[in-house]
Amino acid sequence: INYLLINTTIINNTAAIIHPHIKSQDGFFDISSKEEEFRELCSAANVEMLYDSSFQLRNISASHFISKGKLEQVKIHIHLKKISLVIIDADLSPIQERNIEKFLQCRV
Repeated sequence: INYLLINTTIINNTAAIIHPHIKSQDGFFDISSKEEEFRELCSAANVEMLYDSSFQLRNISASHFISKGKLEQVKIHIHLKKISLVIIDADLSPIQERNIEKFLQCRV
C-alpha cells in the first residue's frame, strides 16, 4: 500500500478510504483494523482523504468483496467529490480489484 500511495500522489492526491470490518469465526466483527494507520499513510503521502467509510461486512462477495449496495454508496461520493483513488483496508483478489474498479470507474 505504501508504494501505491506514493505513486498516486504524482497523479492525483484525492482518495476514498474504505474499512470493512469482517465477521470472525467466533461471530464477532474485527474492529481492530488499521484505520488510523491508513489515515497516517495517506497524510504522509500527501493524499487528501475526501471520503472515509467504516462498516460491518457480514458476507464477502466473491466478485466484488463488498456488496454492490455499499459500492453504490461509495460511487456516489467518488463522483460528487471527484475522487480518483479508492483504498480498501482488505486483501482483495486481482479479480475483485478489477471488478471494483469497473464498478466505481475509479482506480483501486
